[in-house]
Amino acid sequence: MKLQGNKIIVDKEEFLVNSLTTGILCQWLETKTGIPMMEWANEAGQLAEKQYDQMNQKQRDDFLNAQVEIAKTVNPDE
Repeated sequence: MKLQGNKIIVDKEEFLVNSLTTGILCQWLETKTGIPMMEWANEAGQLAEKQYDQMNQKQRDDFLNAQVEIAKTVNPDE
């Protein structure tokens, strides 16, 4: 993952793994609670939007920069 202007460039493999992780977690929650997977996915999306709306621009930038730094430790060649 890297920042390029106003864009975030994510490796296809990293994107796919992150997407699969989200789906697996929602499936796991469904099996543990009986609440349908799509309800977990919708709830998570709503919570993320709420948190995003509460952040100011500096907090958003700091979060993105932190994620890029974390990605560098996982994929140092990028």
